[in-house]
Amino acid sequence: MVPTGMMKASCKHQMIGSHQFLNLSKWIFFISSILCLILASQLAFAESTVTPTFEIKEVFVDNDTDTFSETGLITQISPGVIIKSNGAKADFSMSYILDVTRSHDLERSDRESHRLDLTSEYRHQPEWTSYARAQNRLTNGDIDGVQSTNPDIIDENSEQLFTFDIGTTYAARLSREIQYSAGLQLDYADQQDSDSSSGQEVAFTLDNYISENILTWGGLVQSRFSESDDDSERIDVLQVTFNYNYDQTLSSYVELGRIQTDSSDLDENRALVGFRWSPTRQSFVSAGIGRLGDDETYEFGASITRARSQFTARYSETIEAVRDQLFDEQDDGFSESTQTSTSIEPILRKRGDIAATFFGVRSAITFSAFYENESNPDIGDDQKTTGGEVEYNRQLSPRSSLSLSALTQETEFTEDGTLDEYTVSYQKSTSAKAEFEVFASYETFDSTDDTDEYDQTSVGAVYRIAF
Repeated sequence: MVPTGMMKASCKHQMIGSHQFLNLSKWIFFISSILCLILASQLAFAESTVTPTFEIKEVFVDNDTDTFSETGLITQISPGVIIKSNGAKADFSMSYILDVTRSHDLERSDRESHRLDLTSEYRHQPEWTSYARAQNRLTNGDIDGVQSTNPDIIDENSEQLFTFDIGTTYAARLSREIQYSAGLQLDYADQQDSDSSSGQEVAFTLDNYISENILTWGGLVQSRFSESDDDSERIDVLQVTFNYNYDQTLSSYVELGRIQTDSSDLDENRALVGFRWSPTRQSFVSAGIGRLGDDETYEFGASITRARSQFTARYSETIEAVRDQLFDEQDDGFSESTQTSTSIEPILRKRGDIAATFFGVRSAITFSAFYENESNPDIGDDQKTTGGEVEYNRQLSPRSSLSLSALTQETEFTEDGTLDEYTVSYQKSTSAKAEFEVFASYETFDSTDDTDEYDQTSVGAVYRIAF
């Protein structure tokens, strides 16, 4: 897909370097330096691979907005490199991609985007693991007076987001039937033209889930402290869970807890009752209902696998800081939010998704829907996103396939909008490390702000290769 561009006059190109790459807190720098030294000593004897990558994309765009129409070409060249090292006790991976985008006969800017991802893990002992992760996103463009609804397109000459987190976890048995774990995480986030923020989280769990008792129990104590240049917030969680196991497939549970924040509107007691049914190793269904303060709360999860179908669903309600999603979204599998924020304000986040996939001999079709609602009592407005998608994939030959998709998404906040997108693409592998793709898409956006509405048709081709 090509980011939608609805740009007005812009001819001046400015390159603003990563001059704030970044003043990390001394404790993060100190701990990460120690971890890097340990990793370096281990990785010196590790098995390593270096994989250069290259992608070139050419797209014809026909774009209509409330104020103008345009037709032209977009060229994108994306060199990159992936480095992986694996040792007996340590793993390391790094990926870097440079996107150079040039427009022809379009009222949108040229730009360069840099994406750097670093991940490392060190296994001190079988019970003790530490990790460090860093991400940097930097975009430079010649864009004065940008009109856009796409978050990938920025309205200033430069935009940068840097995140870093480091943590350690120790998990072991206290006895034959009781196990525990303790974890520590330190993190830092900086977004250009926004306050930088840091966070510290400690967590401890104790349970006897490994036992074969009819009655099992578990406890969680967690405290997270976040601070920015002019504010600080704390979220403390105390939770106890009791499970009654009827047999190996069916159990019920009662969950009691207390969530305390610096915002009195989100200081809540939590009580939940539910069940979990696991008829096979590959399938389960769980559901719970209860109270979160004065309101009802729900949770749900399911994964059912059959010979030619698969069904998954999940729904949860959590109290967390807005910025926490920067660090957990790459692990929890939920769709990434369309808004990036380093705010430390606590919010009530409700989110869920559901998907059903049906498999044929050479084809598969997936129906999915998603929902997310963020409530901030201090602001009063909810930000809600709902949508659904249908995807169809067919294997035409051992090296080629056809994909069709239709997506609709509605957003309600300060501005309400509906995005509809239809895409068809053909992919063919020309070798073990190279592939070619041609695609066509139609995208429309309707908004309560007429100046943000657009209709865009795109036809393009992409060639990707790894060396």
